[in-house]
Amino acid sequence: MKNSSNKLIPASTVLIVRDGKSDLEVFMVVRHHEIDFASGALVFPGGKVDQEDLNNQINQCVDKNTEPSDDELGFLIAGIRECYEEAGVLFANSSDTNKRITKERLSKLESWRDRFNNKESSMYDFASQENLIFT
Repeated sequence: MKNSSNKLIPASTVLIVRDGKSDLEVFMVVRHHEIDFASGALVFPGGKVDQEDLNNQINQCVDKNTEPSDDELGFLIAGIRECYEEAGVLFANSSDTNKRITKERLSKLESWRDRFNNKESSMYDFASQENLIFT
């Protein structure tokens, strides 16, 4: 593949796994039936790392216990963003209380999902305007 013109595209995938009543449970989403690639397939949330995911300012919006390297930061933010965009699952705490986001607060944040899908905003804007710490 020396002469290949194919370039790797940085992307992030999130596997959400928990202990269920009888075995492990794995969270997946169904791709929309009108999407060109793999429509209807069961997939893990994820996608490309956007340029905005590489904003170093966002490091101040990440849980201090996580401490991603500069190389890891974009992948971490892309994974959190994609999971929220695609599935409504948000890995964040309130920066005011350092407690998980409640169901009620999550529903108030819903409009951000469309902003991300339409490339109208960034995760840094989201975290700073909504007082969030990504976990």
